[in-house]
Amino acid sequence: MTMGVFGQAAESRPLRFLVLLLLALSVWRYITHVVQRESEASFPESLWTPTTLTFDVWGGCVLALLTPLLVSECVRPRHTTPYMGVLFVLLCAQFAVAILTQELRVVGHLTSALVSMCVLWACLLISFTVVEHHIEPMVLSSVVFSDTDHVYTTSNRWDYLSIRLPLALWWVYSSAEVLAVCHAVALNAQTKPDMRIFVTSMGGWVLVSVGLLLTTGDTAILIGSLWMLWGVANANSSHSSNESHTMATLAGLGAFVLGGLFCFLVLHKAWRGPKDRWAPLFSLRGVSAPRRMAV
Repeated sequence: MTMGVFGQAAESRPLRFLVLLLLALSVWRYITHVVQRESEASFPESLWTPTTLTFDVWGGCVLALLTPLLVSECVRPRHTTPYMGVLFVLLCAQFAVAILTQELRVVGHLTSALVSMCVLWACLLISFTVVEHHIEPMVLSSVVFSDTDHVYTTSNRWDYLSIRLPLALWWVYSSAEVLAVCHAVALNAQTKPDMRIFVTSMGGWVLVSVGLLLTTGDTAILIGSLWMLWGVANANSSHSSNESHTMATLAGLGAFVLGGLFCFLVLHKAWRGPKDRWAPLFSLRGVSAPRRMAV
């Protein structure tokens, strides 16, 4: 019965237009808040806060990647499988919560905004879990575990670029934003954490990123993690305090570890295989694995 409900949702034109309307509202409020934030010198910051350009570009890319999909689905519906009904419902919730979060942050209610961000993060995690099961990822590197018996609903590259890629980037973006705001809330409450907390959170970010790279192999997650580390390192490098210097060094070291591991895994896949259609140029040795057919 549940699949029947989501199947009807996947075929619903009104639901598609509702998602597109919420996307338009999100873009409008996002641009408005970016301009407003740039005019506020007292915006709460911490050592985990990246440069404003980091989140601005990141959020803009997510919205830009989702726009062609939602516009095309309103003009000519193509995805009518039940899992797309789940995603459309989740997208409605995510855009609504994202707008609420932006409004709360602008008026200075950081604690309430943090709760809203956690709700958004949970919705995005569910969305990413759905697309991780149904849409084949772009895997350029070797992975520790690979379920070769799993047949994805779609292996279409457009589906990856328009659905899985933006949702993966959005989930990593939300994770980074929650982490940054957690420290900003702590500073705002005058309970400044010591450097051990910053070091631990940095280590946790790198370890989780490494774990996801080794298990899912999704390149989008790596890109988001490296972008966040670059933003943190760049923001702290402009300050002269010992804490900022330490944080910039740790962020640079984490980026080096992630980037180096990814390069090693790409070369390992190129040399030892198996190869797949996502990495046709890396064929130093081994035979190509048979392509899995989409259902």
